[in-house]
Amino acid sequence: MYLLKFYTDVLGIFPYWGGMIFLVTKFVDAVTDAGVGTYVDSRTNIGPKGKFTS
Repeated sequence: MYLLKFYTDVLGIFPYWGGMIFLVTKFVDAVTDAGVGTYVDSRTNIGPKGKFTS
């Protein structure tokens, strides 16, 4: 909530655009996390204790 207050009070953007920034970054984060997880799982072997090995 502090970041939204900073966006509106210091940067002077409308609360709508501050909320849109949060919404877009959540979607980008969800896609990026899933993509990186899939990439790591496909490029590495999982050892006997569940740890990644090269």
